[in-house]
Amino acid sequence: MTLPGDWIVAEAKGRSNGMESGLPSQLAAQKSMIKSINGQKPAVALGCVSSFPVPYSGVWDRLHVDVVDPPQEEVAVDIAVDLDLFWRAYYEPFVLAASTGEAVVDPPGYVVSRFPGLGLRVGLRISIYELVVGSEPITADLLGSALAESTADDGQDPIGRPDGTLVETSWAEALAIQDYDA
Repeated sequence: MTLPGDWIVAEAKGRSNGMESGLPSQLAAQKSMIKSINGQKPAVALGCVSSFPVPYSGVWDRLHVDVVDPPQEEVAVDIAVDLDLFWRAYYEPFVLAASTGEAVVDPPGYVVSRFPGLGLRVGLRISIYELVVGSEPITADLLGSALAESTADDGQDPIGRPDGTLVETSWAEALAIQDYDA
């Protein structure tokens, strides 16, 4: 289990057919290139491939996700990350989305916008929204305090995701939207 502040390194690829035989070793090499981030060894480093292999019957199969988690290689780099820039880059798309759609007042404690043409609602906890649009550097302590607001005793947000974001869609509505010209 990872903790807040732990780094996860993931190399992800997708294939419309099956995964080629040399891809697991390529993933292993790519994911193991990160030795540390801000002096901290990643809690998890893995490679994964989403693919739709064609079985022997010639009929498309279901989605497969293969995960590669080999041991750390000797040749790796240390990465220095400006956490303020990192958190702003992570949350700014949510700030933009929550600020540009049709404003929604529900749920309380969130800035939320609705995008009817997409059947989508996007939001961000107000405390995090204010951190991101503010000028004060986002530190781990400030973000931790913002995330601690409105969470249950088990650390889960009863409304949004544990990172304070909210993304909702109705699959029935989304699948009914015509996204092609007939």
